[in-house]
Amino acid sequence: NLVEYNERLRSVTGYDDEELETMTPWEFFPESEREMIAEAVGTVIETEAPVHSLEAPFLTKSGETIPYEFSGAPYYHSDGTVAGFVGFGRDITDRTERDRELQENRERLRRLFDEAPDPMFVQDAEGKFTDVNEKAVEKLGYSREELLEMEAAAIDAAVERADVRELLSKVKSDGQMIKIDGRHQRADGSTYPVEVRASVLATDGEDRFLSHARDISERKQREEELERKQAFLEQTQEVAAVGGWEIDLRQDRLQWTEEVYNIHDLPTDTEVTVEDGIDYYHPDDRPALVD
Repeated sequence: NLVEYNERLRSVTGYDDEELETMTPWEFFPESEREMIAEAVGTVIETEAPVHSLEAPFLTKSGETIPYEFSGAPYYHSDGTVAGFVGFGRDITDRTERDRELQENRERLRRLFDEAPDPMFVQDAEGKFTDVNEKAVEKLGYSREELLEMEAAAIDAAVERADVRELLSKVKSDGQMIKIDGRHQRADGSTYPVEVRASVLATDGEDRFLSHARDISERKQREEELERKQAFLEQTQEVAAVGGWEIDLRQDRLQWTEEVYNIHDLPTDTEVTVEDGIDYYHPDDRPALVD
C-alpha cells in the first residue's frame, strides 16, 4: 500500500489526497509494466540492495504516460527489519526526446551510408574495416563479411599498409579531410582508379575514420585522351611548323602555342599582348585582322 508521498506525486499524477490514500504504487504504471516494477521492488526487499535507473512510463489520472527514471531502496523498522520500500522518480521527458532524436539521426545517417551511390568504409586506426556500405560490396565483389575481415591496403593496389596508417594518422592530427588517388582491386583481380576522401568519424573515444571512394575511370580516360590529343597537336605543329593562337576578347589577352614562339624565335616565357601579336602581321593585313 501507498503509505506516504510528497507534493510532487500529487502535481504529476493529478490525484488528490483522498484518492492517493486508497491507491497502491502499481496503479501509477501501465499494466504492461507492473510485473517488471513488482519484480524490482521484490528484489530490493529480499536482498536489501537498492535499485537504480529503472526506466518505466508513469501513468497519470488523465491516462497520459510520462517517461520516468526510478530508483529505490528498503526502509526499516526501529528493530532493523525491513518495513517497506521507498521509491524516487525523475521525469526524463527531455532526455527521452533527445535520445529519440539521436536515434532518428543515427538511423538517417545509416540510410545515407547504406544508400550512398559510391563505396563507403569505416576504418580503425590500423586501416581495418569496421563497417562498409552496400555499394562497396557491389563494386568490389566481396561479401560484407569478407570486407570486414580486410583492411584498406588489401583493396588498394596503389598503397601499402604503412601508407594507410600514416595517412589516417595525418587525418586525425590535422582534423581535416584528405583526398588521395588510389587504385581499388576487385575480388576478381581487376582494378579501377578511385579518388578517396577520408575524414575523422566522431565516436565514443575510439579512432574511427570514414572513407568515400569514387570511381574516376571516365575522368582518367578523358584526361588521357586530352593528353594524347595535346601531344598529337604539339607533334603536328612541330613537324609542320604551324602554330596556333587564341584571344580572350573579354580580358583582351593573347595566348600562343609553343610553335608560334618558335616561329618568331622568342622564348616561350615571353609575355605578348594582343597588340604585339598584331604587329607580327604585314602592315597591309593588320586592318583586316583587327576588323
